Amino acid sequence: MTEVYLLFYQSALQIFISLNLFLQKQDPLIGSVSYSLKRFLRLLACKFIPPQTVKATSNFKELFDVEKHKNDSSVDIGLVTRTTLNNLIEFGDASTYEQKMFYEGAKAFFLTAFKYGVDRMPVDDPVLQNPKR
Repeated sequence: MTEVYLLFYQSALQIFISLNLFLQKQDPLIGSVSYSLKRFLRLLACKFIPPQTVKATSNFKELFDVEKHKNDSSVDIGLVTRTTLNNLIEFGDASTYEQKMFYEGAKAFFLTAFKYGVDRMPVDDPVLQNPKR
């Protein structure tokens, strides 16, 4: 199962790397920071919440409701991760209990990161929403 966890982290980190690279640019970014932060949070939410639900909401905190979340096995863990996990289950190298615990952990990872981002990112900052160009 160690391989599955490492593959998951490799897949999950891509969304964070993209935002990090954007924020490290030397160009003036004030006009696009708000959009980029909101886009990041939407993409992160789509990992564990159906995209239609994310698109329909106007307030990120509404997405904390567990009833809006995907079931554990529908969480976006990455194609390679899912394939490797399914192969381990098929060949008897991992149990369904380990699979369940993995999916719960992946969902908890995304939910925790999403809550942290919503609580700490200045997505509603008026300075970032209305910069003069």
